[in-house]
Amino acid sequence: MPFENEHWANLTVGLLLLSLVLSGLPARTDCGGSEVRKMPSESDYQIPEGCDFSSIGHKYASNECSPVFLNRQLTGLLINAPASISLNEGEFKIQVACAYRHRPAEPLNIGKNIRNSIIFVAVDQRTDQTYTAKVRDIENRKPDRKKKPRVDSAKLEKKIVGGWVNIELIEAMGLPAEVADYVLYATVDKYKSNLVTVRVTK
Repeated sequence: MPFENEHWANLTVGLLLLSLVLSGLPARTDCGGSEVRKMPSESDYQIPEGCDFSSIGHKYASNECSPVFLNRQLTGLLINAPASISLNEGEFKIQVACAYRHRPAEPLNIGKNIRNSIIFVAVDQRTDQTYTAKVRDIENRKPDRKKKPRVDSAKLEKKIVGGWVNIELIEAMGLPAEVADYVLYATVDKYKSNLVTVRVTK
């Protein structure tokens, strides 16, 4: 029966596309839709718990709160932040630790390096107010004038670069010192990080 065969063919294509999305692989629709990307499975990365966010120092260095890519072939963004912050306990800060991995062979639509292009977003669930910020690079930093060697295209296909970015959201975003429930994430071009919830209490 032609109709029945066509029905099963369409169903098979639909299931194939769904399996690609669920597996974290890019999939494109036949009608020219945009690329679909999904966060890695939780088994592929680790978000440290119970770490000391006040110990975070350099803005571009790893620390005990930095997320870890367990699958070394994965690319994307991961963030970590404290589950709760009290307004009455010391200095009011929300430190976020971010890790990123990217394949240079897949150019990003950004005007500068990745670490200074990552947009950190905080959405107050109580008011729907959205705040954004980027990490400012070291001021008066001297440009790197060293001539970089050419990289073989075959090696570039397999190469993955990565790093860390740490940001303090109160100063960077101008978040108000009041009770709030924030949902945090980071994004740059095609990448979007995991979601983290931070509760600000009295």
